[in-house]
Amino acid sequence: MKMKRLLGLLVSVMLIGVTGVSAKTYDMEADMNASEFDLTESTTINGNGHTITGKFNIATEGISVVFNDVTIDVNAPDNTEYIGISLGAIGTSLELNNVKIINYTKAGIYADQFASLVVNNSVFDGSRTPEIGEGSGSEAALVKRSAAGIDINIGNLAKKDFAIEKIEITNSTFRNVLASESNTTGGGIKIKIKNNTYLTSMCDVVIKNNTFTDNVRDLVIGTDSGSGGTSQAETGDITLKLFGNSAMKVVNNSDQFATSEADKTEIIDSKFLVELNYFAGTRNVLTEDETGYVVDPTDENFKLSDVLSIVSENDEINSVVIDYGEYTITINKDDVKEDLLDTIDDLSLVVSDETKTEALTKYVADENTFIKTNVSGDLPANVVTLSLNLSKYANKEVNLYYFNPDNKELEFVSKVVFDASGNANIDLKHYSEYVLSTNDLLDTTTSGEVENPSTSDNVVLYMAFGAISFIGLAGASILLKKRHN
Repeated sequence: MKMKRLLGLLVSVMLIGVTGVSAKTYDMEADMNASEFDLTESTTINGNGHTITGKFNIATEGISVVFNDVTIDVNAPDNTEYIGISLGAIGTSLELNNVKIINYTKAGIYADQFASLVVNNSVFDGSRTPEIGEGSGSEAALVKRSAAGIDINIGNLAKKDFAIEKIEITNSTFRNVLASESNTTGGGIKIKIKNNTYLTSMCDVVIKNNTFTDNVRDLVIGTDSGSGGTSQAETGDITLKLFGNSAMKVVNNSDQFATSEADKTEIIDSKFLVELNYFAGTRNVLTEDETGYVVDPTDENFKLSDVLSIVSENDEINSVVIDYGEYTITINKDDVKEDLLDTIDDLSLVVSDETKTEALTKYVADENTFIKTNVSGDLPANVVTLSLNLSKYANKEVNLYYFNPDNKELEFVSKVVFDASGNANIDLKHYSEYVLSTNDLLDTTTSGEVENPSTSDNVVLYMAFGAISFIGLAGASILLKKRHN
């Protein structure tokens, strides 16, 4: 059975090699041992629901390793420091999708110098962490101190320049991290900049839609012992984007003035978006106010479907306001569609006095404004409200027209009322191109698209009408005579 499984894997690798792709794929048909996998080049492991026993060390620079649909049973002996996946190679990417890591004693993932770490829909169970006071000797103490689901220890062993490009931890579960209460390094997720000497750039860390259960600590930031000239405060120089998570017990170990763990600890409820950087002293918590739940769509981590999911699942939020600066888009909770898969994710648009649409160039005039959406398609809500300011329309009622791209004609939508400052709200049910005008653009007697007929044309027209009238009268006379007969 083992020979058959290995042969199947070998054939898969050979075929990929023939096609010239510098990567390989393992498609598991049964449980396997970690020693059976070669991770010295870009690799994808499709577990197909099976289990891998053992631990992995990814130490080759510049490769990509992906684990899909698999359980990694680290099978750690008692009183040892065992890590499920060690990631310590410059330019290397690690991605986990639907992965469960169990029976580790130090960390499910330990990451030092790398390019990208993406974890989605995965489970980290720290049940094997020794109980408080259990064991003896320095090794047992280390196990208790270091326990974590994901331990990101940036720059700890770095000897040359590297950049962290992406860290995203989403839709995952962290549970049963039972590290000692007497120190503050153990947590569901630990992240710190241990040594920034060779760190050339650091991305924002996205932690969203995760569940934290029965952990002594859920998220631990920074450390009280930086190295290479990195101060304690600098170990927490990490911008966190938190949202959609269960309530988290967060410990700030980069706080050099706190005298106890209680002083370092806070509970963060990130059902609203929280942006946090302890070193920079920034904290932005977007909560419901008179304008609704406000988000910034220019952020690289913004995804409209994620935001709308948060709105739909929280009773406290009635609406979301997407702030584009020059205008905003508001979506009410009750209007959000249940299925967002086939709807557009980009609600940005351009408001201008000019247009590049050939069929609309004839309407370019001082009193007209063109609204061009960047993407056309099915909206994620039954209606979205565009709020904008156009001072030229102050105290005016303006016509809104939809440009039908099929027949290249305008269709009247509604009247839009602008207040004394030029502010107005426009309800849109479809994304395409629109025109605002103080004129009636569908009135052919006043629009410039139809020329007045010439005098000779009028004569011909009058003669035609006369002939038609004469024929009609003659026909009526004949009909009356027949009836009398």
